[in-house]
Amino acid sequence: MLFFNDLRYHIIIYLRSRDEIANWKEKQLQVAQEEQRVKETLASKNAEAMSRPKAPAKSDLAQEDAKGVLPQVELHLGKVLGSISFRDLWTDTAEVLIRQGQYQRAREYLTEAHVAAEAFSDSALQSKIYLQLARLAFCEAQYGQAIVLCHKAQEVKEADEKFWYETIMLLAKATLKEEYSIKSVRKAKKILVYAINEFSSYADENVNRQNSARFYCSKLETMLVKIHTKSILQGPRELNDPQVLNAVLQSCERYEAVAERLVLLRRWRDAAAVTVEHGRLLRLLATQAAAAEASDKELRRVYYMQTVNAMKQAATLAEKVYVDVHTLSSLAEMQMVSTPVQREFASLNIELGELLTEVLISGGDEQRQRQHIEERKASITRLVEEYVSESPVFQDKERQWMDLCRIAGDEASALFLSVHSLCHRIPKLKARSLVGLGRLLRVVSEHHGSDQPSQWIVYVVEQLKLQLAAEEAEAERAAAAEKAALQMLEEDEKDVEGEKDANANQEIQPDAELAAEDDADDDEEMEMDEVQMRKRAKYIKTIKEKWRQHERSKYFFMCASECLGQAINFCLKNQFLDLAGKAALEMVVLTGQYDSTGASMMLSLYQSCQASLTLENVLTKSQTDPMTSQLAALLHQRRHLLCDDITTNLSNSRIFKDLVTTLHTDWQAWKKMEVPINHLDILKDTPANYNIIILQHSPDKTFLYGAILEKGKGASPSGPGKPKGGDKTNASRAQIFGVATNFRVLLELQARLKAYQKQQQTVLLKREYQRMQAAQREKMLESLEEDYKTEGKEFSEEAKFEEAELEEEFEEILRWMNFYLRPVLEPICQSLGLSANLLGSNLNIAEPGAKDKATKDHITQQNECIILLADPYLMQLPLEASMYLEKVEGVNSVSRDFSLQLLHNRAQDDRQTETDAKDAKGADAKKKAPKEPANFVTRIPGLREAKQKQNKIIPLDRPPQAWQLAVNTNDFRFIVDPYLECAETEPNKPINELNKVLEKYEQQFTPRWLGVPGDDHTPSVGEWEIYLTESTSFIFFGMERLLAYIPPHKISALNIPDCNILFSFDLAETAKSFQRQSKLDVLKTPQALGLESPVESAMLSSLTGIKCLISNQWNCTLAENASRLHTSMSYILQKGKTTGQTVYMLQNPVKVYEEEQAAQKMLEAAAAAKETEPAKDRRKSVASTKGENKSDPKMAESTDGNKGQAKAGEPDPDKDQEEPKDSDMPVVTRAAFNMVCYGMPNLIITQ
Repeated sequence: MLFFNDLRYHIIIYLRSRDEIANWKEKQLQVAQEEQRVKETLASKNAEAMSRPKAPAKSDLAQEDAKGVLPQVELHLGKVLGSISFRDLWTDTAEVLIRQGQYQRAREYLTEAHVAAEAFSDSALQSKIYLQLARLAFCEAQYGQAIVLCHKAQEVKEADEKFWYETIMLLAKATLKEEYSIKSVRKAKKILVYAINEFSSYADENVNRQNSARFYCSKLETMLVKIHTKSILQGPRELNDPQVLNAVLQSCERYEAVAERLVLLRRWRDAAAVTVEHGRLLRLLATQAAAAEASDKELRRVYYMQTVNAMKQAATLAEKVYVDVHTLSSLAEMQMVSTPVQREFASLNIELGELLTEVLISGGDEQRQRQHIEERKASITRLVEEYVSESPVFQDKERQWMDLCRIAGDEASALFLSVHSLCHRIPKLKARSLVGLGRLLRVVSEHHGSDQPSQWIVYVVEQLKLQLAAEEAEAERAAAAEKAALQMLEEDEKDVEGEKDANANQEIQPDAELAAEDDADDDEEMEMDEVQMRKRAKYIKTIKEKWRQHERSKYFFMCASECLGQAINFCLKNQFLDLAGKAALEMVVLTGQYDSTGASMMLSLYQSCQASLTLENVLTKSQTDPMTSQLAALLHQRRHLLCDDITTNLSNSRIFKDLVTTLHTDWQAWKKMEVPINHLDILKDTPANYNIIILQHSPDKTFLYGAILEKGKGASPSGPGKPKGGDKTNASRAQIFGVATNFRVLLELQARLKAYQKQQQTVLLKREYQRMQAAQREKMLESLEEDYKTEGKEFSEEAKFEEAELEEEFEEILRWMNFYLRPVLEPICQSLGLSANLLGSNLNIAEPGAKDKATKDHITQQNECIILLADPYLMQLPLEASMYLEKVEGVNSVSRDFSLQLLHNRAQDDRQTETDAKDAKGADAKKKAPKEPANFVTRIPGLREAKQKQNKIIPLDRPPQAWQLAVNTNDFRFIVDPYLECAETEPNKPINELNKVLEKYEQQFTPRWLGVPGDDHTPSVGEWEIYLTESTSFIFFGMERLLAYIPPHKISALNIPDCNILFSFDLAETAKSFQRQSKLDVLKTPQALGLESPVESAMLSSLTGIKCLISNQWNCTLAENASRLHTSMSYILQKGKTTGQTVYMLQNPVKVYEEEQAAQKMLEAAAAAKETEPAKDRRKSVASTKGENKSDPKMAESTDGNKGQAKAGEPDPDKDQEEPKDSDMPVVTRAAFNMVCYGMPNLIITQ
């Protein structure tokens, strides 16, 4: 109904516009006809007058002289008072619709208004229409078109100062957005400087328009300062650089001058906005000064006090505007209204409260440091200092800082509470006030606490351990000294008794002397008692003070936990992920000392929120042009609605809610980014053999958190239901650790890794060229003698040297990585507590049933999976190669993912499928992959012929375990070497290698595999989309990067939740592929190239709905990729391994070799025990086995197979038994850790 109403309204507008234009044209025609008739009449009269000449009169002469002299009267600005037409209303309506995000309707209004303006020759309206069209193009990210329309609007030159200001601002913004670079920044600054000069000269020439011109000059100067400051801060230099610091301070001065000018012009609202920008810049300087290694305390205090003064000044101006607006009506009328000035005032108060919280933290740190120094002093030192020191005399700045720290907490709490009551109907502001108040209460709780905060931090715990060890040693020494003193006392008593016996005949001392000695002893005892009493009173007073502090801290602790809990629930309900992440991190700091389980889950929530924001940022970067897809258009519309949400409040509008609903309904990318409100209950659905490790930096990257989550309560390897042995103990395994880090170390490590990857690429490309040249030379010199073939040896020696150099560099990177992660990763791996001997060293294989028991225990223990949830900075490192993960035993899978929420969302579709399968009636209750719809029409050629091969496939009985998820191979798709860029002499051509896989597993797995090899044709982007969409798994085997073939904006807009596994055997290079790709990369921006890197590619692939991604991290050779292809297909198809187990075996060939050797020894021991078994018992066992096999033919087949295996494994008595040589042991190189697994490690191929 709404659609038809809008359609009817647009038809009416169209008809009115056309009627008005037709009427105007008819009137113009009538006027032209009348003018022509008048001209003809005048001409005839003049002709008659010429035929009858007479003397002219004076009045006639005056009229003749006046002809052509009178000037034409022009209307002011082309308008007459009261002449409002439909085209003017349509233009104003379009302006409002653009602000509301309704671009299509705005375009229709502007089109009709433009046609009418051209028909009526309304140049003033045409310039306004061009300006609105430029705004519309800017909102739709058509920045080049916006620049052209701005120039076209300025060419009309019929407008006032406001029009020129708006066009110049839009022109500068579009110039920056078109391509952000130094060149575009300089161009935008040049435009603004020229406009400021023109407005200044205009103000000098027109005194009546001086105030408005100065206002626009101030606004343009504010924009200029903002662009200049942003370009400086985003430059290669750091803020500590003297030149950068000087430029930032100059920007602060210019902000202050502009704010004063706006205040004089009584533009308080704009002055408040400029003052806020000034305060934010000063806050950045204060934060940088506080985070510096050699922090200047006085400089930090000055910056904080200047920031507080600036923000308070802005709050005063905003409050003045708010009072002026809200006092125009009664209080009852304004209670149900939320005005823009009210929201701006509330937002400014929240920002001021957060600033005061930072001031309180800084002052508390200083006080805590002073207390710590005082506590470490000896008692005699404190007494001397108290006696010698004088009363402190504080300077003016120091006194101001102390006063500010004393009242900062009270002011901040008052601000947060006022905002909570002022804007309780605005969800965003309410959530910000709750998070800010919770953080403030947490800081106050630590400030009043008697102990040092964050006792759970690793290095603090280590210090406490050392202190406890020292105290224990001191106690032991004191006990030993006391024991020695007692022994000496006993000896003294014996000596005294001997002396008494020896001096028995001596004279007795006088009674008076004995009484004096007794009195002296009593006085000494009284003095000692008084000292002890004073000490006891002092200790009692200290204990009572500490207890009061503890009670006060506990009260604020409970208030903070309650406030932050409400904030988290409210933010997750409204999907305010940035605020939910802040609140979760505050809960981690608050409860990490007391509740490891809760704190670890809060850390996972913080990581999920940060990962979702990162994924949203990557998705937005990939969808730069709204014309490419509907997803890009919706994302740009959403960003436009939220860009100035405090003023417009469009996040609560109907159009925004409909937009979010559309994103959630139609796009997998948006679903994967949403954090569920029951995030803390995700572990209930997680398999019990998942060991989830979290590695996450703090927002300022100065702190690294690590945690091991509690065991999942989902399916376990031992069977459905609860994990085996889970009811025996209720001890929690969750632990959390943290350590202060230097982010520069991580940046240097990343830079070193990028340099290594670049060197790896250069060496491999050089080696590929040399191999191709050597192959061609050998082909030409086949008939020559060996003496002429010495150059190849030189190449081999050079290759060995380069290989050793690369291995050494990779090992050095691993050492630095282990050093960086050691404080958190080492205790986490130690806390896993898995079994040390996987095969059971104390198990007697010869005992009956021992072999089955060992095999069962081996399978159960080997199903443990480690999942690393790390932030994007750590994802770039080879985490799987960490020495601490290698020490963990009992693990057969190490995979990675970006967050617990994303890992949970990957498995949601499969759980829904399982639920539907359980509810459906039927005898077959096994997990099966979803079938194709009945009316499904494929776009893949040859699919019908491939379906006919389904009957020829040998069925495979491979039921998945309870914790595994099944994937079938019927809809595997592949694209191999799209541009056919292999050399003719290449022994490992991708097409040939994949054909070998297809032929090897044709009977059970590959007959229905379809794809596009490069020798057939080069697939288009549309074919890439088709094969990805209509697949359960996809294999790419080719050159260069995967996203170099299908652009990021294409793959991120796909919805492929049915694609379970994506195998990407990429990052190999040949001379032909390198030359082709280099020409394409030159045309791309750095941002576009960054989206094709391995980590960003994994993010975009995860957003499409792919459950597991197996890909390379750096460049490799075609031989390595071919080996990985065959090995991974062997494990995942033939041996029935999961995706995580497959990649783990590729990364740990030594463990695979050791397990194979151990299994072979077990078989040999079982065969030897069987030989030593008595003959009668052996006959009985064989007879019973045969009887059982008769009743169960499958069992007979398995027994025969085991028998054949036992015979094959029996030692030959005629041959000497040889131990496995060290040369058979595989060597682990850096290539083993190149391929990693993102996502679900429990996917298994069932058919």
